[in-house]
Amino acid sequence: GPAPGTPDAQRDGVPAVKRWARKRVTEAEKEWEGDRFASPESWEDAMVYQIQVDRFNNGNLTNDHINPAVEQRLYSGTSYPHDMPRWRHGGDVAGIRARLDYLQHLGVNTVWITPLLQHDGEYHGYCTTNPTTIDPGFGTPEEFRDLVKEAHSRGIRVVLDIVINHLCDVTTTYSEKPAHLQCTAALNHRYWAATNKEIPSQGTLDFGPTFFPPFRSQSFFNRCGSDTIEEMGAEGGATMFGDFTMGMFDFDTQNWDFQEIFTELHKYWVAYADIDGFRLDAAKHVTKDFLAFFSTELRTYADKLGKENFMVLGEVAATADWVAQALGRMETDPAHPWHRNATGVPQGVTRRIASIHADYRRHAAFPLPGLSAVYNFEQSGDGVGYLIGQHPAKKLAEFYASPRYGLVVNQTLGQENLNSLWTLLECHDWPRMLTTMPHRPEVLIAGFGWLFTSPGIPIIYYGLEQGFNGNCGAGTIQGGELISAEVAELCEEGDDAKKRQDMFVGGPWLLGSAVPEINRLARIDAAAIPRLSPPWREDPMLRTDHQVYRTARLAAALRKACAPLRSGSLVWRSAEGGANGNLLAYSRILPGFELLVLINPGFTGAPFIEQLEVDLDINQGVGTYVNALNPSQTGRTVWVGGKAVLVFTGGLMVDGGTFALFVPQDRLGLWDKELGTALCTAG
Repeated sequence: GPAPGTPDAQRDGVPAVKRWARKRVTEAEKEWEGDRFASPESWEDAMVYQIQVDRFNNGNLTNDHINPAVEQRLYSGTSYPHDMPRWRHGGDVAGIRARLDYLQHLGVNTVWITPLLQHDGEYHGYCTTNPTTIDPGFGTPEEFRDLVKEAHSRGIRVVLDIVINHLCDVTTTYSEKPAHLQCTAALNHRYWAATNKEIPSQGTLDFGPTFFPPFRSQSFFNRCGSDTIEEMGAEGGATMFGDFTMGMFDFDTQNWDFQEIFTELHKYWVAYADIDGFRLDAAKHVTKDFLAFFSTELRTYADKLGKENFMVLGEVAATADWVAQALGRMETDPAHPWHRNATGVPQGVTRRIASIHADYRRHAAFPLPGLSAVYNFEQSGDGVGYLIGQHPAKKLAEFYASPRYGLVVNQTLGQENLNSLWTLLECHDWPRMLTTMPHRPEVLIAGFGWLFTSPGIPIIYYGLEQGFNGNCGAGTIQGGELISAEVAELCEEGDDAKKRQDMFVGGPWLLGSAVPEINRLARIDAAAIPRLSPPWREDPMLRTDHQVYRTARLAAALRKACAPLRSGSLVWRSAEGGANGNLLAYSRILPGFELLVLINPGFTGAPFIEQLEVDLDINQGVGTYVNALNPSQTGRTVWVGGKAVLVFTGGLMVDGGTFALFVPQDRLGLWDKELGTALCTAG
């Protein structure tokens, strides 16, 4: 439970909670020893590895049975281990720490860690019950702080996932039921009009004995009752003001007292552990005034500690309109936020942004009110669709030509591109890319080519580099007929557990891989005996000798070495089909420096390419380009009809499941045998 001295908002009052929250931050600052780890000058240089904590690695067997969910408490150790794939499997902070050298070898420089704060026992951690401590099943606050220090010593930054729209408590219920539709509509009206009118249709919470005391205030919650699935997926009042489900109580993020307290509680983790950013889960489901306040306050506070470019990343799984209202400029004029776009910006947002105007304008690295970054879900989804043969290449180019693209670009700091948005092939909420084609590693190879050379900050979801495919059929289901039948049924469905397989040999939920050596380890066994993983170079789950891992590593190295891949503009060269099949070709360009990327996932054969257009200003004379991954493939620039064209020597066959990166010869270094590529030498 909460630490001694934790105030109760209901008993002690909201001002007492504010004083306590601020004191915690101040004390954490005083306890810190040594220098702070600086922010990157540009987050565009980041390469991210997402860790689903419970499924990544078990580094401490003694906490395996602390704070399990109800089903696990009831059925663990019985002859019927019901719902085992959704149990806690033992991954923890110590397990992450044990694999930092592996992540460094892979070449990533940032880890996104799924929620670690104390929660209701569900393995995923997205049901927070107490934001002031680490869940004991994952470790201790001290272990987390040490993890961050060790990551920093390897040049790896840490972004912590937090839940911002709800608090969980199984002992709390509604003593007076809300009128759901009237309640969410009234709160939405209050949001747009910036009023403080009473909402008679709100319910009343009967706070249970385990409810987090500092949040025991009716005014801190919307109290509209549970949304339907359709309401959660929509973009209306219920999306922001309804509860996700029973036991998940939706915060009133319009309440300025709540905004202040919640923000102070999370400043603490910057002061205490020196983290480098927050990832805000369910950012679609809170009011944008909260996003502006939280983002501005965290960046301003971290700046005072010497972290001048703190990351506040939001998960806004919505249309471009909603994304634009949350990101950066938030569809406002940051210099004059009171000049309101009345049709696109609620009055409640305008009022809050105006109140923090001086703070965000003083921030040197990001003088804007909104989120530092969001996910580029549209580009990411279209990219996956292209890579697995569901979409033509032109669908990607169409997004870049759309008003949606321009709307989001206009909210960014530079208003030029989407290089600062985060991109992915997989995550904990998406199916594994190889779900429908479990033994096609070449698709992942082409996928890494796209992920690391296209605009945006690339994310490797844990296990992607080991070919994970979520395939249940690869291993024998052990543990008796009942659990076998249950798991077999789950495996036929698109269950979240299939997206989150174990990555350690002592886990009970080892699913398939497109890498044969990893696939042979697949096993589903509720009676598996927990054991620690061996050192990473001896760990059979962390092989580095297969092409999928080697491609992920070389792609990361290329992105690090070649500046246009991180910060350049994008120009499409082939994304129309036709004679080039489904080949995707594009340039990444900085002044005086062009790179040409070609990708073929392999579903329409191997097109033969004679030439592609390149930038006329950069390629004024005859020059040579070389494929960094295969230096025997070259091309010469010539002028044809007033255009600059790269003519491939002898023509170029782009095999399925491959990618190529053509670099000016004078910008390319020697062949690196270990990496399997040559690297850019300038930039």
